[in-house]
Amino acid sequence: MDLGTTSERVDLASGRCVIDIEPQPTESGQPRFVAYLSILDLDGTVVRPLVGPDGRRIRIHATSERLAIRVAQSYLEGRFGRILPAGPTPSLATASVGRPYPVG
Repeated sequence: MDLGTTSERVDLASGRCVIDIEPQPTESGQPRFVAYLSILDLDGTVVRPLVGPDGRRIRIHATSERLAIRVAQSYLEGRFGRILPAGPTPSLATASVGRPYPVG
């Protein structure tokens, strides 16, 4: 089983987002997964982490990678509108991390 970080891009009515999924093994040895959410600005050249009203990074915990993605997509849909068909995918290789993007 590959426990590396994976990313999924989501095009929404009001923005393009990235979901980064990281495995986090537990004491029992069973992996749990954490989804970190970001919004892309300027055609993907700036990645802005989503933060809550308390200033902490938005994270979604799940027991599987697939569940983490589904819950993250649902959360993003509630904030940025319906999911759209995927458009051209910008490369994030040269993207910089921007200021946090507050959601509330």
